[in-house]
Amino acid sequence: MQGERLYRELFQDQFPMGFTLGEKDAGLDGREWSISRDCLPEYDLERWSTTLGESLRLELYLRRYRDTDCLEWYLQMENISGYDSELISQVDIARFQVLFDGNTSPFFLDYNGSNEQMCDFMERRTQLFHRARRTLRCEGGRSSSVVMPYFNLLMEDYGYTFAIGWSGQWRAELVRPDDEGLVRFTAGMEDAAFRLHPGEKVTLPHMLVLYAQGDEYELFNAYRRFAFAHIIPKKDGKPIEAPICMGTWGGNPASRHMETIELVKEHQLEIETYWIDAGWYGNVAAGNVENDGSWYRNAGIGDWQPSRSLYPRGMEEIADAVHAMDIGFLLWYEPERCRACARRVAEHPDWYVGVRSDEGDVMLDLGNDEAREWITGILSSAIERYDMQVLRIDFNYGPLPFWNYKDAQDRKGIAELRYVAGFYRMWDDLLERFPSLIIDNCASGGRRLDFEALRRSIPLFRTDYNCFGLLDKPTATQIHTWYLSRFAPVNSASVTTASMDTYRFRSVLAAGVSTDMPSGESPDELWSWYNRAVREAKRLRSYTTGDMWPLTGCSVSDQDWMAYQLNQPDQGRGVIVSYRREESQIRLMDICLRGLEEEAVYELEDLDAGPLGQASGKELTQGWPFEILERRSCRMVFYNKVG
Repeated sequence: MQGERLYRELFQDQFPMGFTLGEKDAGLDGREWSISRDCLPEYDLERWSTTLGESLRLELYLRRYRDTDCLEWYLQMENISGYDSELISQVDIARFQVLFDGNTSPFFLDYNGSNEQMCDFMERRTQLFHRARRTLRCEGGRSSSVVMPYFNLLMEDYGYTFAIGWSGQWRAELVRPDDEGLVRFTAGMEDAAFRLHPGEKVTLPHMLVLYAQGDEYELFNAYRRFAFAHIIPKKDGKPIEAPICMGTWGGNPASRHMETIELVKEHQLEIETYWIDAGWYGNVAAGNVENDGSWYRNAGIGDWQPSRSLYPRGMEEIADAVHAMDIGFLLWYEPERCRACARRVAEHPDWYVGVRSDEGDVMLDLGNDEAREWITGILSSAIERYDMQVLRIDFNYGPLPFWNYKDAQDRKGIAELRYVAGFYRMWDDLLERFPSLIIDNCASGGRRLDFEALRRSIPLFRTDYNCFGLLDKPTATQIHTWYLSRFAPVNSASVTTASMDTYRFRSVLAAGVSTDMPSGESPDELWSWYNRAVREAKRLRSYTTGDMWPLTGCSVSDQDWMAYQLNQPDQGRGVIVSYRREESQIRLMDICLRGLEEEAVYELEDLDAGPLGQASGKELTQGWPFEILERRSCRMVFYNKVG
């Protein structure tokens, strides 16, 4: 059975998780479990059941994936008695150990989360000498805020990926306790300590472990393949693509949008989605801009209906004009945040969590079924009314203080468990009703990118770094693509176009891209450049489902190169994406491609210079001279097997 070796190796006949019940460990190791098995299309599902005392029923769901050496599991708890359970605390969703050659010192990789920084998503590498320890947690209840919920353990010729599937607050720790060949990994909810009421049932976070042989890049690609097969949402049986978007501010009046749409038609812009961002709802005044903050202060005001002063004929006028061009429509929402002064808060105070203050925020409690069904109805109605292809969901504060505010002393963690379950249910209900819908997962730019959220969404604005500081500094956006693509291979960012800066545009390219809108006074040259850039983005996107191999390192220095290869071995094709940064003195280097057939012949095409002739797989994999003549330049070379 797939995953059996991995299970025995990690758990060694011990239960993969645990918790404290009352004042003692729950003692899940060595218990009698009732086990049933189902063969599902993608994995074999095992259901382990047991009862602790007379009150607590436990059900572990364990997935053994057929195409990957990967295990995923989660636990459900239910109080089947007529009285409150004992206190459940120290909730570990993962407790296991990894054995290795004690004469070696493996590496542990964890990753920066989104924090509006140039170094967002970069790896942090710890060599595990004896007594090494890494203790990690996300910030504020958003799963990839400051720290990512993904980790790698690297041995000499094999490795593991650990991932937490939880759109809430998590903690994790890895320790090598001595100089023996053993490391222990634990992960779980932070500070949970709760009693379950009679009949109450909760689902704990998901945990995933993937094993792969080879070097670290084989491991990264094993997870990318797993993500395309089992994480990224599907459309017509294929992973969804990040659309090529053109973004506009929601605070623009309808007349401005109609003028923009006319420009799109006049210049035949080859975009795929028209993006209306925040500022379109509530009591906002005409001409509001992002920096005036009115978009933030109007969250929930008017139940997410368009501002009449901005859209006197409703949002349908804009959506209909967009669809008449045969392109998609995207609209921004932040359904979980609401201003305390909103009418709905006064009418349904039990729907909202937080201190009531006219100038403050409260949080819509998605753990309240009535509240969740109401906001799901608001969103469903808008998706249907506007024929929306992409629903943009933002979330601009950390929910952890609100969950803590709601919880009683002996119920710490229950608000979070209920809320996250309701959050998944809301997105699942929308996707069930609208199977072709794409949910854009923003959360202040990339702060909720755990694999359970990514099973339902993709990030089109992967970090708010683009909003602040150095904006879309090319070196930063190259770094973001390099590291985030290991775990969220369908990701996208934004770029300005007014300067016709090809290097900057190409530095943002990943699985998708969003751009601003050129002004009506732009020269003809810009419109032509814009369409050419969009065509390049679409072409590169078709390769991003392949393996991603590094051809250089990835540093923060503008004196370096950064280059990688996207390879689709099943199609015999790929692309080299390379950047010679603005201070680099290096013009020529040998690169060694991976995943090619040495005896095969490949036809080469430079994106700018055109055909380059042919080369054998052996030439391309054993050191192929690669030149970039100009500093601050991006060169892309496509290859296709022809014999």
